[in-house]
Amino acid sequence: MTDPNIDNKIQSIQDRYYQENTKNRFFKKSQKMDCANKVLNEVGMNELIERTVYYKEGTNMLVLNYPVFKTFATDDVCGPLTDYFIELLKYGKKYYNSIDLRIDFDTLTITGFERYKNFIKMSMSKISNKYDDVIKTCTIVNAPSFTGQIISLFASIIGPTEFTDLQTKLYVISKK
Repeated sequence: MTDPNIDNKIQSIQDRYYQENTKNRFFKKSQKMDCANKVLNEVGMNELIERTVYYKEGTNMLVLNYPVFKTFATDDVCGPLTDYFIELLKYGKKYYNSIDLRIDFDTLTITGFERYKNFIKMSMSKISNKYDDVIKTCTIVNAPSFTGQIISLFASIIGPTEFTDLQTKLYVISKK
């Protein structure tokens, strides 16, 4: 569900933002959030959310697209994005009986993970473990070299019981 026009529009907004605001070498978090708000305002939340989490056409594969997510994710987006994700989980439970969750971590960095850790915590508390039975597999693609660290941090966020259950469904495909 990648639309080159949207991808180009996002890239254009980001390029324009960094031309107007010199890119910081340090203390980038607030600048990245400011740029994310600009993308959000110009493209629109619904369109960005639909490009971030979606079913691969004709399948039970639910895709989470980090490269799009990082362009607009702020704490303000957490509620609507999580609600949309829950709706897609409900849809999958009703029409597919099980879901293969595929998370594309292309371009994820440790600082990116740190930046969105609160977002993950808020989303996980809202989702809870209500959909464990419907998620058959969770595949991480384009996994960076520090995926083990991410998984450990993720385990501390969701707790040992939920993480043990998730581990049996987890597959990691490293970046080539």
